[in-house]
Amino acid sequence: MKHLLRISMLITVYALTSCSWISGESEAVDVRVISLQKLDPVGFEQGFELGLKLVNPTDEPLMIKGLVFDMDLEGYRLLSGVYSAVPEIAPYSEVDITAHASISLVNSLRFFNELMTQPKDSFKFKFRARVDVDAWWPKSIVIKRDGEIRLPH
Repeated sequence: MKHLLRISMLITVYALTSCSWISGESEAVDVRVISLQKLDPVGFEQGFELGLKLVNPTDEPLMIKGLVFDMDLEGYRLLSGVYSAVPEIAPYSEVDITAHASISLVNSLRFFNELMTQPKDSFKFKFRARVDVDAWWPKSIVIKRDGEIRLPH
C-alpha cells in the first residue's frame, strides 16, 4: 500500500511539473496598441476603434479564442472591449485586428474633473489584455503594459 501511495505521489508531482507552462505566466503572445480612433456616439455611449497588433513569437501556430482588454488613464478605467474573431497566427508572425471598445462615461467625467482641478503635462496609463488560447488545455495569457503619455508643449 505504501508503495502504491509513493507511485501515485510521484505521478502527481510529475504531472504538475510537466504542465507548469499552463499557468499563463509565460508570454506566448504579445498584444500592442497601434491606433485609436473615435467613432460616432450612439446615445450616451462613445465608442472607439482600437487597432491591436498580435504577435506570435513561437514556432507553433497560435489559435486564439478571444481577448478581453481595458485601458486606464491616471487610475480611471476609461476603455474596455472584447474581440473574438482572431485569425490563426502563423509561427513567428503578427496579425493586425481592429476591435471596438466603449468608454466609461462615469470614469471619463471623473477623469476630466480631476484634470480640470489638477492640470497635468503627462498621464500614466495601463493597458491590460487577457488572451484566451485555443489549445488542448485551456490557457489564458495576461499581458500588462504601463507607461506615461507626455503632452507636447
